[in-house]
Amino acid sequence: MDEDKIEKMAREQEERINKVLAYSERIASKHEERANKILEQAERESTRRPSLLGNLLLLALFNLIVVAMAAGTLFFGWRGYTLTTNGDTTMARVVALSESTDGDGDCCVYSPVFEYTVNGRRTPSKA
Repeated sequence: MDEDKIEKMAREQEERINKVLAYSERIASKHEERANKILEQAERESTRRPSLLGNLLLLALFNLIVVAMAAGTLFFGWRGYTLTTNGDTTMARVVALSESTDGDGDCCVYSPVFEYTVNGRRTPSKA
């Protein structure tokens, strides 16, 4: 009778093991299918080439930015040049130093105070 119980327990144990194996195989199969789908999608995306139109638009945008920067440089450079060549000049002298604090509240930022004459009137100006 003990042998019958042992055989019965062995069969039950074998059935449980078979159920666990079948469940594990189903799970492994599902994971394998999902991994294959991910690999196929990655392969499709890696073989996709960038479009010619997209590359041309990117190149045109880059060139437009470079041309705008060059135009800005020329504009401001010409403006500075004409101011220095055609602008009025005057003589001034430093009459004082103005002490103030910087943006952090730290001490001692000095700025010169100029004095110059325009149409016979003396005018102070803080730099």
